[in-house]
Amino acid sequence: MLLSALTLLMLQQAAPPELELHRVPGNAQFAGVYHPATGLDRSGQQARQGPELLWNSLNQSNYYSYGGAYQEWIDEGTLPQRHAELNEQINGLRFTYCSLNPHPNGVSDVLRIYEENDSCPGPPAWPTSTCAYTLQGLPGGTPNGEVQCWVVYVNLSGFECNLEIDPAQGQMFGWSHTWRSEQTGAWVCWRVPHGSEDNFDWYDRTATNQNAAFLGCYWFGGQPPSQFVMGFYGSPPDVFAESARSGPGADDNLMLCAEDSFRVGQAPVVRVLGLDEPGLVKNSLLWASTQRVEMDLQPALGLDAHLLVPRWNQAWESHSPSGLHQGTALPAWASGRTYYLQAAQLGPAGRPLAFSAHALRVLVQ
Repeated sequence: MLLSALTLLMLQQAAPPELELHRVPGNAQFAGVYHPATGLDRSGQQARQGPELLWNSLNQSNYYSYGGAYQEWIDEGTLPQRHAELNEQINGLRFTYCSLNPHPNGVSDVLRIYEENDSCPGPPAWPTSTCAYTLQGLPGGTPNGEVQCWVVYVNLSGFECNLEIDPAQGQMFGWSHTWRSEQTGAWVCWRVPHGSEDNFDWYDRTATNQNAAFLGCYWFGGQPPSQFVMGFYGSPPDVFAESARSGPGADDNLMLCAEDSFRVGQAPVVRVLGLDEPGLVKNSLLWASTQRVEMDLQPALGLDAHLLVPRWNQAWESHSPSGLHQGTALPAWASGRTYYLQAAQLGPAGRPLAFSAHALRVLVQ
């Protein structure tokens, strides 16, 4: 997409003294896995995401930059059309940042995703974003004031971000950080991915109205470009997660991960993982149906969980002590049909202990 003369003029004028590049001190450290319901887990387990990388802006330069507290820097990109429907779903993400802030309780960030974004002046729906996640307690700098850089994985199981997309119209999506500390900011990339542009939109979230909040489009003047490190992950094509409308309960703490799309003649493979232990599989029951329900399981089972797929009208069922489920080959009559899958962790005597935080909605091709 060609930049307009107005955009070029704004970019040429946008080089205030406070917009600076800072050289990173070394490799970024693993900060942990963040989940919106449980916060940051620094145990060393990496999140089960994807398995597909939807947006790859992970090529790190040797620089980072920050704009100050409550300053929102919005970057953009283009998502491919992978599904039969014009939708995309982000089930996890990964980003890298650096901080000089030694706050003992950590630093905070609001990470926003916009379904639509214009490269100057930014999202048409601003200040409303399609999805917003407040990340608290992230590690900052050292106590003696030295900068530290961190890699964060965000697991969005049960809190997936759904976007309508239209690649044929050149629609771009947007994403941003708004840090609540003066000296925390994003790691900068070496190159601009396809579908993005060498600039970002700057908004001041402390301003009283939108006109005052929009500070313009900015860039760093060449290399490195004004592109920030981020990766977005999603399920295979024609696989979507659907959570309870009221949000997941405390016992909705399993993840379903489809290994591939569902195809006639192929046997689908689905893993059941613990949300609190993403690297471990669970002794579980997995079932599928052409119907979708939503029932609170507190009265019947005493669990703060939800039944999303009916057991009384199921197409197939699978039990796995390991949590790795491989169904039988899908028959030809299944082509073009939509199925819903859910899982439960089994305890003594086959009693359910937990349910998946979402159902998988799959279109068989």
